Amino acid sequence: MSQKESSLRSAQSELNKLRGELKQKKAAAERAESALKQKLDLLNHKYEDATAKVRDLEVRLEQTEATLEETTEALSVEEGRVRELEASSVAKTEHHTLKKYFHAAAAAAALLLLCLIISLATGGAGKGGGASEAADAAALEREYMSSISNLKSEHTELLEELSREKAALQLQVEAHSNSSTSHGQKVNELAAMVDEHKNECNALRQSLHTEKSEKEKLHKELHTAHEEQKQELVQTHQETVEMHESKIAELLAAHEAKHALLQATEDKLSRHLTSTAEAGRRLLPGEILDKGEFLRNDCESVAAEAACVEHYLEVTSNGNVVIYRGNPEADAGADPEAGAKVEVWATKTARKPVKARFWHKAETAAEPHHEFRLRRDGVLIVVDTDRSKIMWKSTGKTQPKGNYRAFIDTEGSLLVELNGEVVWRNQ
Repeated sequence: MSQKESSLRSAQSELNKLRGELKQKKAAAERAESALKQKLDLLNHKYEDATAKVRDLEVRLEQTEATLEETTEALSVEEGRVRELEASSVAKTEHHTLKKYFHAAAAAAALLLLCLIISLATGGAGKGGGASEAADAAALEREYMSSISNLKSEHTELLEELSREKAALQLQVEAHSNSSTSHGQKVNELAAMVDEHKNECNALRQSLHTEKSEKEKLHKELHTAHEEQKQELVQTHQETVEMHESKIAELLAAHEAKHALLQATEDKLSRHLTSTAEAGRRLLPGEILDKGEFLRNDCESVAAEAACVEHYLEVTSNGNVVIYRGNPEADAGADPEAGAKVEVWATKTARKPVKARFWHKAETAAEPHHEFRLRRDGVLIVVDTDRSKIMWKSTGKTQPKGNYRAFIDTEGSLLVELNGEVVWRNQ
């Protein structure tokens, strides 16, 4: 039994060790899985942040493109206005030039008219002339000179007005050119911003693609590692189960072999004790004499063995208490001279079979179990343990409780004594 217990303890310790290793591997796998999940969650957060940033940049890019379009339209409008102003300036210049040419032509015509008048006046004077014509010519000359001076003053005023308008137009052209330059710079800045946003968007898309590929790769690695750990744990569990099953089978086989050996030893020992060890056994209060056990009188302590005959008490399967003379292992009714057992006293408390009703089938009664006991009040009883029923009593008298003893004397009688005094005898 000690070897069996030690082998069971060693197997249990190995099983606990394997369970601890399995728990450690499982905990390590769970920690690795949690770390991978945290890394995956971090990548997901980074991916979401980058996606939000890309969306923001796309919105800003759309706004910048809309602003660029508005600025381009405003620039085109300003360029149209500049062209209109330049066209109006050219038209005004042409108008003033035509006006100047017209005044010059008018002056030339007036001069020609004056010359014609003078020639006519000179011709008339040659023929007969007079003082009146000379006076008229002088008046015409004065009028011509005044008209010439007026034309000069008007021409000067027109030139001054033209120079002023030209200066104003020049200022407007410079202002529009400055505005066009600023708009061009703004357009260039917006185009640079658009290019920068496009580059950032492309870089973010590339980083998102890289993170997505890393995420997929990490997910595949996690899945592969999880499957490998799962297969390893399953394989380890199967190997452990198989090993323990084989060990359990070996232990069970060894236990059965040891149990069979122990049973054989116990049977041999019981057969030996019936003839030797139980000699002079006394049944104490609370003790039980079960089926297959005997009470034997003590003839070995008697000086003259011829004066003592061996007697045995046993409980039969039908619940009777029987005292035999001779060998208890021999068959009843054999030759007494050859050491066969002979019944000398017995109780008649055999259990009657249960009668079945006519509408019921006869019940097959199982073999009952009876026990022979000594109570603390000195009464010997036979108990049917299946029904918890007392089948026989040695006496119905009430006696005080004490240290009673039940035994078989040298004559083969069953006695109950208290403090050396016999309080009951079977016969």
